[in-house]
Amino acid sequence: RALLRRIDVVATVHSSMRNLVARSGVAGSQLRVIPNGVPCAGGELALRERPDGRADGVPVVGFVGRLADGKGVDVLIAAVAQLRERGDRVRVVIVGDGPLRPLLGQRVRELGIEGDVEFAGYVSEAQARMRQFDVLALPSRSEGMPMVVLEALAVGVPVVASDVGGCRDALAGGRLGVLIAPESIPECAEGIRHTLRDERLRGEVRRSG
Repeated sequence: RALLRRIDVVATVHSSMRNLVARSGVAGSQLRVIPNGVPCAGGELALRERPDGRADGVPVVGFVGRLADGKGVDVLIAAVAQLRERGDRVRVVIVGDGPLRPLLGQRVRELGIEGDVEFAGYVSEAQARMRQFDVLALPSRSEGMPMVVLEALAVGVPVVASDVGGCRDALAGGRLGVLIAPESIPECAEGIRHTLRDERLRGEVRRSG
C-alpha cells in the first residue's frame, strides 16, 4: 500500500480491480482502467470450425488457464461428473498447468471420469486449440478482465463463466454466454448443458463475438 501511494499512475484491467486498489488509499486521479483486448484486425482470428463431424458426437468443453485455486477447475470437474450422472456426456479439455495439476488428476480418478477429461498441459498457441471447443468454461473464484474469455468470443466460442470481475462486461451481461455463481457446481453443469443446446445463443456469439 505504501508503494502504491508513491506511484504516479496505477493501471488496472477492470473497474472492479480499480475499486480494490482505491480501497488501498490510492487517489482516484492516479487510477486508470485499460481493458484487456485481443487482436482481430485483418481476419487475424478466424472463426472456429464447427466440430459437428466428430465421430463420437461428444461435445467438447474447454478450459484454458493456470491450474490454481482461483480458477475453479475443481468446480468444472465436479460439474462434468454431475452431467454424466444425468446422462449428458461431455469431453473436457484442460489447457494449462499449475500447482493443482496432481490434485485435479486425483479428483478425476476418484469421480471415475478419466475417459472424459484430458489434461493437455501448457500449449503455446492455446487459441488454436480453442477453435475446437463447443463451449469455454471459466468457473473462476476471482478475475480481472480474463483474456481467455475475449479470445473465445473472438473465434465464436460461447462461454460459461463465473459472475466475477469483468466477466459480466465481457459477456455483454449474459448475451454472449452464461454467467454462474462462483463455487456453484450445479450452476456450472446447467450452464454447460444450456449452452450446448441453445442454438440461438451460439448463433449470437458467432455474429457478435
